[in-house]
Amino acid sequence: MYRSILNVILIVVVAYSCKKENTTHPDDELQYPIVDTIHVISYNVAGLPEGISSSQPASNTSEIGRRLNTYDIVSVQEDFNYNHFLYGTSNHPYKTKWSGPVPFGDGLNVMSRYKLTDLDRQKWKDCYGTDCLTPKGFSYNRIEIQGGASIDFYNIHANAGKSKEDQQTRRSNLLQMYDYIEKHSEGRAVIIAGDFNSRYALTVDTLEVYRYLGFLDTWIEYSRKGVYPDKGVTRLDACDNLSSGDCETVDKILFRSNEQVKFKLLDYQKQQQEFVRDGEDLSDHWPITSLFEITIMY
Repeated sequence: MYRSILNVILIVVVAYSCKKENTTHPDDELQYPIVDTIHVISYNVAGLPEGISSSQPASNTSEIGRRLNTYDIVSVQEDFNYNHFLYGTSNHPYKTKWSGPVPFGDGLNVMSRYKLTDLDRQKWKDCYGTDCLTPKGFSYNRIEIQGGASIDFYNIHANAGKSKEDQQTRRSNLLQMYDYIEKHSEGRAVIIAGDFNSRYALTVDTLEVYRYLGFLDTWIEYSRKGVYPDKGVTRLDACDNLSSGDCETVDKILFRSNEQVKFKLLDYQKQQQEFVRDGEDLSDHWPITSLFEITIMY
């Protein structure tokens, strides 16, 4: 009888051990790729003081904020004097702290459905002409996405203008951000969205150097199938039809994957119809958008 009881106990112990070995811990369920989509928009909102701005920001900025709510990550430039209108109609839970009006702020802000951390604003070392009236530059944020993964996000507003001095200054700007990314975002997944005030076709500017850091341009990848414009175009408005998808604009979104976060570009658009009211553009720029599929690897 005792031997029978002992055998039963042994059978139960062995069965429990086998069950325990084959049980999947809830955390193990995360050990497969997470796939999500993120819609990014970059928009120069022309928020200089009314009368100086090329738009009508006092009446347009609230409407811009409402229309930006459909996007997951928003990168704006020239958000100077009307930030309270922009943020007042935005429902994004995370927003960078406004840096102030002209001449104190850099006009760069990010709104996001994902948590923003580690904000760092960098002023250009070199400026020229009226661009020196505000502390223009670029900003950095880390954005926390799903599954504990994160991406580095840069917002840029480079020196404007067409003169040789403007282009040389802009070259310095682009190289300054290049050096910062190389140092602070080594091996990281990155998105850059902003007003570069530059085109690949220009000979003095250095946009193409970002290819050495592994970046792809959403306009080039989606609209031009990976083909970069020829160098040597002497005028900024190098297209007869600026609304054409093949026409290069100064506003750009660049991206780079890494081993953990992999971007797949699904769409790129110039939103010249979405940000219009009563037949008038809400800003002196058209916003550009990029839709990404993001795969988070474990």
